Amino acid sequence: MVCVSNVDPWTYFGKREVRTNPGIGTSTGLGVFALTSMGLPTAVRAVGEILSGRARESKKIIRAHDEPWARVRCTEPVDMQADGDYLGKKTEMQFTSVPNAIRLVV
Repeated sequence: MVCVSNVDPWTYFGKREVRTNPGIGTSTGLGVFALTSMGLPTAVRAVGEILSGRARESKKIIRAHDEPWARVRCTEPVDMQADGDYLGKKTEMQFTSVPNAIRLVV
């Protein structure tokens, strides 16, 4: 699983914030969140971290902050989406940060 984003929180689970990369924002670079394993212990730890907003060091949970770009490559095609839109099966996608490209009014 990989999540590339430039917002924090990334989404919501009910009223609870889902924070894959705490502290990133639209005026900085991209945040990358990836799991190197989909095993139960890794998945449980990742869910706990993203729902609590507390990121910890881990060999199975990768985080990068304020990256100007990110490329995701897979050995086999996987389903991809961007902003909720299905993009089909892909083996590679590249994401580029454009800080302050839009103005958010909350």
